[in-house]
Amino acid sequence: MSVFPHAAGFVGLPTIFRVTAARRPKSELTPGQSPDDGPIDVQLATSADVHTWKRTQPRLNVIPRGAPGTFAGGSILGVSSATVHVGDETRVYYTAMTTTHGGPMPPKRLSIGRAAWRRHGFVSLDATERGRVETRPLRLSTPSLIINADASRGELRVALLEADGRPVAGRSLEDSEPLRTDAARWTARWRAGTSVPADRPVRVVVEMTSARLFSPSSESPMEISK
Repeated sequence: MSVFPHAAGFVGLPTIFRVTAARRPKSELTPGQSPDDGPIDVQLATSADVHTWKRTQPRLNVIPRGAPGTFAGGSILGVSSATVHVGDETRVYYTAMTTTHGGPMPPKRLSIGRAAWRRHGFVSLDATERGRVETRPLRLSTPSLIINADASRGELRVALLEADGRPVAGRSLEDSEPLRTDAARWTARWRAGTSVPADRPVRVVVEMTSARLFSPSSESPMEISK
């Protein structure tokens, strides 16, 4: 499983081997061919401390295999333990195979592939109509708050609350300028400006209508208040 830091925790990309044929006789194999056969797929796991991991439900393949006969049509494995951010994309490199794990050599061929998501866009919180998210107290370490969301079919507003739930002056939902586009790095803005308190923990409230909220961008580091 490849592992890399992400937001306030860690993301893992485990490779899952589904065995469809095991321990085939050596007489049936070509030189270098594995006796165990089956596809290999890449799924998603998350951790807050790199010790305890959780699998996502449903267990979907986050890097789908290609069509039969293509460079990644049989298996995907060997995912890099580093991400590359280019513009509004997050990219990961991996090893692709034209056949399943136990395919004959030839036609098995290995090559390098590249998977791309929207920037930090592995998963999202979706509001089909109207939804609200409120965080635990967070200490914001930058002078503004960067939001990663797709509100092109609705809108998104942001508010800040004190740790005890009282509104931060000038940072209410009513003061928020709405996001109504798809933006991987949108700076939250209120009538009084974009600055956010960095001297104390605050709660971040996001209210969405027909929108998708993705992971915070790396430009807005946050720490959960103890």
